[in-house]
Amino acid sequence: MTFIKGKLYFVNGNIVCLPYDDQADYSAFLKTSAANGHRQVIVTSEIMLDYIAYIYSEKNRKVYEIDFMDEDREGAEEINEMLLKINGDPSYVRLLIEKLIPHVAKSSIGIKKVHIKDNLEGFADYYVQANGIVCADEAHFLSVTKELCDFVKKCL
Repeated sequence: MTFIKGKLYFVNGNIVCLPYDDQADYSAFLKTSAANGHRQVIVTSEIMLDYIAYIYSEKNRKVYEIDFMDEDREGAEEINEMLLKINGDPSYVRLLIEKLIPHVAKSSIGIKKVHIKDNLEGFADYYVQANGIVCADEAHFLSVTKELCDFVKKCL
């Protein structure tokens, strides 16, 4: 299965996801994008929390791992245990969000990466990073990134 990475940008009043080759020089990609007038979009922890709630309530997806900026192993283990509970009982989503709020309070980008899985057969995992990078399988990249761009725009 082929995966595509993209980077969220603010372009002409819209949030877009520009695909990039992760084998190429990322710094050069950023410089070229900036030279073209594109402004990077950061997915803050607040947006991540809203997105987590959205994908559970609206999209029949699940978060299977959350990476944090800081190395709070104990807190991360507790969060990941809650993720397992949510998969059996979605009512735990509210509790998860409440548990994540202290991590968010420490830093505006306390959540580094959210790994997501759709319950549809053939839909591969994807992830969203705080720095605006999205990675999804080739077959679903456009739909995932369009949805995410629309969601982030509503949050800004």
